[in-house]
Amino acid sequence: MQQSHVRVVTSAREFVIASVLFKNIIGKKLGLNITDNGCLNYLLIRGSASPAELAKYSGLTTGSVTTMIDRLEKLGYIFRKPNPKDRRALEIHISDTARNAIIPLTRPAQSAQIDLMKVYTDEELDMIAAFVHAFAQTIKTQASNLENVESPKYSHQAIS
Repeated sequence: MQQSHVRVVTSAREFVIASVLFKNIIGKKLGLNITDNGCLNYLLIRGSASPAELAKYSGLTTGSVTTMIDRLEKLGYIFRKPNPKDRRALEIHISDTARNAIIPLTRPAQSAQIDLMKVYTDEELDMIAAFVHAFAQTIKTQASNLENVESPKYSHQAIS
């Protein structure tokens, strides 16, 4: 791998680590565990999701997702709505209460990111955005491919 490729991959990994740390601090401020916070963040970005989508994103069972939705709804952070395309299904939406709690916590970071972007031209930012989008798509594709791969068989015997 070329040095520039290594720098890009390393920087992407550092970005993921920084994002997780930042998201975890937000979750602590809101009194949420890591999974509930992750799903709330998913809803903040996506706008809405089905319980099945939240299960896939979080790795939780559908039963555990229902319990999580109940917890977040009790806190006033989300609400359920019938799916307009399928009345038997539900959509989960982030509430204004959650947005109003999250936005003041994230505003300083967003301002710092905007300041950082000001040093780049629109053309450079378009190129960065296209690259980050394509990079994320490769991860999504590989995650999907991994779902079809058989898990390795590990021996639980002690190695001597």
